[in-house]
Amino acid sequence: MALEGAGGGAAGRFLRPYGRWRQVVVELAGSATVRPAEPADAAVLAALAGELGYARTQAELEGSLARLLPRDDHIVLVAQLEGEVCGWLHAAERDTLESGCKLEILGLVVASASRGHGLGARLMAAAENWGGGRGLEIAQLRSNIVRTDAHRFYAGLGYQVSKTSLTLQKTLPALPGS
Repeated sequence: MALEGAGGGAAGRFLRPYGRWRQVVVELAGSATVRPAEPADAAVLAALAGELGYARTQAELEGSLARLLPRDDHIVLVAQLEGEVCGWLHAAERDTLESGCKLEILGLVVASASRGHGLGARLMAAAENWGGGRGLEIAQLRSNIVRTDAHRFYAGLGYQVSKTSLTLQKTLPALPGS
């Protein structure tokens, strides 16, 4: 499956070893690429999560990647510039009773020092093409109300506000034997 819309005459393909879309390589301008995340990327993915305000350790990211990478309904991509990972995107196919199947962008970050090279847009295009290849017709994401630069970025990609909501969370008690 070609990665159309990944920007600038991008060439890419999906391969499906291990029962999942493992290889997405997009040739970008210069020495920039988008590819699937690998377990060895855990440390830099954790550091980049910190740029979003989420304190994650390398060990935590190793666990997350071990659970997510084998799944067929999730995709985790990284952007590299000059051979260094400088961004990531996590997306999933979400099927809900109330609104059906959609592509949900669960997380996107490009290192502040690497912004302005089109890497975020190319990560988004690769995820959108993955979702389109799965027959999904709608992509959605959530963005913290204070991330106004991100809102402008997503609007530039054609995303529109569809609703405003409140995010609530609760810490669950550990159950005996868990």
